[in-house]
Amino acid sequence: MNDYSLQVALPSLKDLKLSTLNSEKLLPDHPPENFNMQNLTNLKIHGCNSLKYLLSFAMARNIVQLEHLEVRGCSVMEDVLAINDKERMVKEEMLPNLEFLVLDDLPNLERFCSKSWAEFSSLARLRITNCPRLEIEDSIWKLPQLKRLILKLINVAQKAKWNCQYEIDHEGLNEDDQEQAGIFPGLKLLVLDKVTDSLMDSWKKNYHPAGRAFQNLKYLLVFQCHTLNNLAPAFQALRILVVSECHGMEYLLTPSTAKSLTQLRTMVIGKCESMIQIIADYNGSETEEGTKIVFDGLEELELYNLQNLRSFYSGSCVMRFPNLERVIFKYCPQMVSFCEGNISTPKLKKLILPSETEHFLDEGEEEIFEGAMEIDLDEDGKLLLDHYEFISFPMQQLEEGDINAAIRKLWLNNQG
Repeated sequence: MNDYSLQVALPSLKDLKLSTLNSEKLLPDHPPENFNMQNLTNLKIHGCNSLKYLLSFAMARNIVQLEHLEVRGCSVMEDVLAINDKERMVKEEMLPNLEFLVLDDLPNLERFCSKSWAEFSSLARLRITNCPRLEIEDSIWKLPQLKRLILKLINVAQKAKWNCQYEIDHEGLNEDDQEQAGIFPGLKLLVLDKVTDSLMDSWKKNYHPAGRAFQNLKYLLVFQCHTLNNLAPAFQALRILVVSECHGMEYLLTPSTAKSLTQLRTMVIGKCESMIQIIADYNGSETEEGTKIVFDGLEELELYNLQNLRSFYSGSCVMRFPNLERVIFKYCPQMVSFCEGNISTPKLKKLILPSETEHFLDEGEEEIFEGAMEIDLDEDGKLLLDHYEFISFPMQQLEEGDINAAIRKLWLNNQG
């Protein structure tokens, strides 16, 4: 394809996919009079390794119906939208209908565009992966329609913070404004993979117990975020939690955070080398003898490759799992018991013991990323799929529903 070969009238074109084209420009900077792509809604660009940018300001004005944009594997691209200083001052919303954006494997990408992320007010699904030079600014946290966010191997600007505080002390905020205070007011799915240390550190420092951040989050997947010590905020709406290869964690949850996870249905924890307990054994009023920690909704728990895990919880709180039916247990050689105190698991009949094959997360990361952008977030469990053929795995039967005795028996068998 030659430069500007798309200078044509295609008023009915809705979907356009261009790949492995050796052209410095795929679309003209200044569309000629006969250029017409007014109905273009879906644009996918892949492996165009001569492109330094995709769209000019003028071209972006001509494809205002664009809803879906994917840019992948363009090795020299520096900007997606190339906007100069004069154009940046124009008070005009760019790509007002853009709802779905993927930026993947763009090693030289420095900016999506020089305008604020907050101006892309329709954006609901955003994936940024393998863009090590791209700096994410604070404005991304306030995207009003954002429902899913996937971040992998990106550089977050030093000043960017997870503002997890509920701004009830700010003068002049009315009740509606207060409801929107904090980050990601509508986010339902968040995936973090190899996210920079500064961002994870600010998540911890900016957390406030009265915070409203992440109040609608249903799916949280965290991979290789080594400076994250635990999940501090309360996730009242969370349904699925996956944490893998976060080596700075000695425990995942505080007792107060655990108590807030009443909607959690699936928990998968693996390959966290420093993890000793899932719930920290704290002394204080929140863990007085007789206090209950109840996982009302938890149906599936998976613990795998946790080489230093000693127990799920060793404190004095009473543990209740009224709906837990499936526990998958693989290579936790130091785990002698599930918990020290009183525990109830009335629906749990056996432990599932996978073989030494690779874990589904080892092989399915890209599939999870793709699925996370497409799944119906109102259909719980579709994200992780039925990743095992459980019938083929060994089982450890529970005697009278005693998970502690079953785990101790496994530990004793492994000693000899």
